[in-house]
Amino acid sequence: MELKPIYRCVAALDVHQAKLTVCVLYEDATGKTQRKNSNRPLS
Repeated sequence: MELKPIYRCVAALDVHQAKLTVCVLYEDATGKTQRKNSNRPLS
């Protein structure tokens, strides 16, 4: 069974007491999946 994508861009947030983590998966112009991560302190 092959999985087919439903969305071309998705994001997730993970919030903790000390930091916020964001992850974004998206399809670029060539059709490849790209991933961007970011971590930020909460102060």
